Amino acid sequence: QYLDQEEDATVFAEWNLPAVKFDFAMARAQSDNNLKLILDAYVQSGENLVFVSNWDSSQFGKTMRSKYAGIRNLHLVGPIYDLSKVKAIQKRARLYVHGHSAGGTNPALVEAMWAGLPTFAYDVSFNRHTTDQKALYFANSADLVELLRSFEFEWAKVCGVALKAVAQKKFRWSNVRIGYLNLFRGEK
Repeated sequence: QYLDQEEDATVFAEWNLPAVKFDFAMARAQSDNNLKLILDAYVQSGENLVFVSNWDSSQFGKTMRSKYAGIRNLHLVGPIYDLSKVKAIQKRARLYVHGHSAGGTNPALVEAMWAGLPTFAYDVSFNRHTTDQKALYFANSADLVELLRSFEFEWAKVCGVALKAVAQKKFRWSNVRIGYLNLFRGEK
């Protein structure tokens, strides 16, 4: 479904998003997705960030939105469930920032990979596994600030292509189906 989805650029007017290049993050508003870590790093770096989240669904989200709203380079967007609008944001983004620290293979990360976005990911084993070690990783705000300050366009092009290739190889429905069949059969 992701590949067939058209882009809907009305999202830029709808949320008053920047016309200049920006970085992109998307996660539920919960602490294990490291929203504070990411937002603090972007406050320090001054880089533009569009962060899509369900800010109003929890006290944590409301607190984060209240604390960081009004900071000029941060664009805190509410939840977007229309894939065509997410794709429009991905198309204009410079890179994707993934802060999930619990769970496993995350759909937002896989979609960013399919979009060919270079990625900075929180340094946990499942993010490294999902990205096949092709992203750059951070463990705290200082690490992320350093990655942002040392950003290179040549690296970004190579990383985006590599992550898209990983997605094309690992994250296809045919592979998922075979994996489940093998699991049910007790095979590896």
